[in-house]
Amino acid sequence: MGKEQEVAYLLFDLLVRQLETMAEQERRIQRLEVFERRLDLTLKDGSAYVVDVRSREEEVGEMTPTDGIHVSEEKWQELVQACQSVMQFLEYDKEKLRNLERVLPDFPWERRARMVERLLEQLDRALKEVKPGEEGGEH
Repeated sequence: MGKEQEVAYLLFDLLVRQLETMAEQERRIQRLEVFERRLDLTLKDGSAYVVDVRSREEEVGEMTPTDGIHVSEEKWQELVQACQSVMQFLEYDKEKLRNLERVLPDFPWERRARMVERLLEQLDRALKEVKPGEEGGEH
């Protein structure tokens, strides 16, 4: 048995012992399983988590994620629409604030305008750079 597997089983035992001391209504974890060096937890609210035990040396060697992010086409389109809505709102907001600038000259309008402009540029750049199915940005 490797050290990572030993640590995973130790964590499993510790969690089981902790859960056994708690009243059922206090327990947040509904299901707990251990597989070699991985713990699978399912909470009562239905959310699921994986705890993967790795040595620090192994972690340092992995500088980039290998699985990528996977989002359905429908969810991706919702995200794009949400970003576009935010961009439209920021453009609208920028125009409305130009009118207020005449009435409230002491407000730091230039700094706020730069911030809004940076947000617009970041959102626009993100939408143009990441497209469904691209390498490193699979959605």
